[in-house]
Amino acid sequence: MDTRLTLGYLLIAVMAVGCTKAGPEFSDKLVPAAGVVTLDGKPLAGADISLTPTSDGGQRAFAVSDAEGRFQLTTVPAGENVDLEKMKGALPGSYRVSITKLQMPDGSAPPPGAAPMTSGAVNALPQQYATGQALSATVPAQGGELKFELKSQ
Repeated sequence: MDTRLTLGYLLIAVMAVGCTKAGPEFSDKLVPAAGVVTLDGKPLAGADISLTPTSDGGQRAFAVSDAEGRFQLTTVPAGENVDLEKMKGALPGSYRVSITKLQMPDGSAPPPGAAPMTSGAVNALPQQYATGQALSATVPAQGGELKFELKSQ
């Protein structure tokens, strides 16, 4: 094969690899971060959990709790399409925590596909947990388990 042709193919391959999006620059710094949320000592299913960094340069992390109140945080930068499986975890650091659980006034789940707020859904938890002022968390450098014990009164 002609040397120029080989170099041409090599250059195209290098450019293709260089143009591929590997993910956000911080994705290799994510650590496993999961936990459990309870309300009055019982698992809280369907809670939206949001961690906002207390310092600049951090990234928000999100989760939804399952039937046992368990959750696994995912960190997704705004405006980017990424593989969520590669974004499991959170950056180590301190966070303000907001927890909400939207439901219809009769206690049922919001209709599928409807925006919860426009469907008449309301937050079923005390407002103090939604503000990000009552709860905080620290994600250690090696990752870890978080526990949020909420009270209805």
